[in-house]
Amino acid sequence: MRRFFSRIANRHEQVFKYFLFLLTVLLIVVALPKETQFNYTYQKGKPWPYDNLLAPFDYAITKNEAELNEERAEVLRTIHPFYRFNTATEAERIDLFRKSLSETWSAKYANGKRSPREQEQLERNRGLQESIGTEVLRMVFRKGVILLSDQPAGRNDDGMLTLVNGNVADERPVTDFFTIQTAYEAINDQLNSLTAADQALLAPLLENSLAHNVLFDDQATRQWTRQVLDKISTTRGLVQKDEVVILKGEVVDDNRFQRLESLKAEMKNQEITGASRWMMFLGHFLLVSLAISMLILFLYQPLTKCAAANDRGPAPVLQSTCQYFTGTGGGFIDQ
Repeated sequence: MRRFFSRIANRHEQVFKYFLFLLTVLLIVVALPKETQFNYTYQKGKPWPYDNLLAPFDYAITKNEAELNEERAEVLRTIHPFYRFNTATEAERIDLFRKSLSETWSAKYANGKRSPREQEQLERNRGLQESIGTEVLRMVFRKGVILLSDQPAGRNDDGMLTLVNGNVADERPVTDFFTIQTAYEAINDQLNSLTAADQALLAPLLENSLAHNVLFDDQATRQWTRQVLDKISTTRGLVQKDEVVILKGEVVDDNRFQRLESLKAEMKNQEITGASRWMMFLGHFLLVSLAISMLILFLYQPLTKCAAANDRGPAPVLQSTCQYFTGTGGGFIDQ
């Protein structure tokens, strides 16, 4: 190892020259362009000042931001909000009704002596009221009591929604469902055939048992909206290879401007990456190294003549230059 460093120290001038050679090659390689350049300047509404431009490859015409925003707005206007049918609400509210009815009867008929016949009649009436109330609540909840969302995503101009019931989703108009108010009105209509005493007893208990069982599903609505928006195509047509993009003198209108912008973006996106980048770097390095080596060999013969003339006593500056390149003073070519 010591011998190796000793040899390097003795030939440091040569090592420095080779280092300069490699550094020059690397700097040139780094400075070389890595992607295709789109060297055109243009403005919308101005004539195209260059020669006819043909597509160098197939590429898609991208939509501008205004077009995409318009399509997104149209999609948002047509998306129906998702509402989920809560099947557990019906059983919970019917149990609440039965419990409330039992407590009401206990409080009303707790005192007083009654004959077995009268007690049996009371139990029969209580069972009838419970059966009627249960059926009315089932009718209401199976149709659905909706809680309309005040969020923008929960409303739709055409009055439609997507109802999710288990694993099934279908489109339904909002008018298919009860609100709390219309549900109470429907209950009163069902109780009209009963006696006034039964109506007075059942109506408040049934009203207190009402609850919303069709609720806005914000997560499902947002997820579906995102999926639909992601399906919007960002392109509108294809320009094939060698197809005319724009002719010389043509005015750059909106359509031609977008074709030019799409070509510019596509050429920028075709930047080489990964293993191809290293292969290109190696190719550039070899080509530049070969070019500089050929230049040195090309200069070798004139510099040799310069060295011969140096023996006849040239000027001091020329003498030093010739000595450096010819190797008479430890130059590069001598190595």
